[in-house]
Amino acid sequence: MSNDFQPPERGLILWPVGTGDSTTIVVDDERWVQIDLHQLAASEDESDDREPVVDRLLELAPQRDGKPYIAAFAATHLDKDHILGFSKLLDEAVVGDIWFSPRVLHDNEEGEDLCDDADVFVKEVERRIKHIASGNEAASGDRILIVGDDDILSESPYSDLPEECFTKPGEFFAVLDGDELVDKFRVYVHSPEKGDGSEDRNDTSLGLQIMVADGDHRGTFMTLGDLAYPDVSQIFERADDDDLLWSVFQAPHHCSKKVMYWKADGDESEVLKTDVLDRLEKTADERDAYIVASCECIPASDEEGANPPHRAAATAYEERVDAGRFLVTGDYAPDPLVFELGNEGFALRNDIPDTDDGGGARNLDEAASAGGGGASSGHTSAVGFGA
Repeated sequence: MSNDFQPPERGLILWPVGTGDSTTIVVDDERWVQIDLHQLAASEDESDDREPVVDRLLELAPQRDGKPYIAAFAATHLDKDHILGFSKLLDEAVVGDIWFSPRVLHDNEEGEDLCDDADVFVKEVERRIKHIASGNEAASGDRILIVGDDDILSESPYSDLPEECFTKPGEFFAVLDGDELVDKFRVYVHSPEKGDGSEDRNDTSLGLQIMVADGDHRGTFMTLGDLAYPDVSQIFERADDDDLLWSVFQAPHHCSKKVMYWKADGDESEVLKTDVLDRLEKTADERDAYIVASCECIPASDEEGANPPHRAAATAYEERVDAGRFLVTGDYAPDPLVFELGNEGFALRNDIPDTDDGGGARNLDEAASAGGGGASSGHTSAVGFGA
């Protein structure tokens, strides 16, 4: 990333952190939301193209009480590639609010094998819950939001928490670290649905549609963590078009084919499920829409059993957006992908440098060519953002 990098006034920053998620929502000049973290130790070496995302947040984020300030941190789930670096962020910044699923509470009670940063996250959640459940005011730095439903929430100390500590799928909220921001910020909750905490951690990922607005300018960002086809399909079946509208869609599980290829009962092998792709195309913002894969460069072909990113998924996404609108964070490293809010929703900032060395950031035509995508069917009209 260049030394003169400037965050957008309002918009998104998708950091090149390898195959992992680290997304910053810039709501305004005072409030940022961070969704997941993946700061690899190797990224701190200047010769490494991957960004040390926590270091960048500490340099660039708004200040409060003389410290970097993150209004809210959302952990979609506590796998390493979504939480590395949290301990450092918590030590060196003010983290006003923390959003997480009930699975985190099971991780705490059941002594799950967590990485060090995930363990710090669980302990911080436990501290905040104890503070609030004891009747203390939930000020900035102590706030939590439990996203989802679970039987464990009927037990103490969770049952002692006030109503504002909870939200469920099908609900939305516009409060950010205690401030009502309905005119500039809104989150619609898609997942996780109610569970007993025994599901695979990926399957309990937060699924969120996040709207950022400035007057009549509105953009929407969709993130679904590491969800696979069964849960993604249910989300697209039950939600209204307004609540699925997206200007930027983050490809779940780092461009995994498990989002649209699935082996159902009676199938001999994985089958392409077009229902998710059809609805994804239908709900794209008609003004402009991008799909972003948070991962290293897409392979030319897939090997059996290989981890994401997957070429099959990239090809499926490329066919559902306009040419050049499927982007991969690794293709642009060390520069982040930046989307600025304007009259077309979220637009890709035009100051990403071109390169012809094949190893760094590429312009849109080069990125599309490198990904194997050509002209596509394009996206269809979508309804406006709902109230």
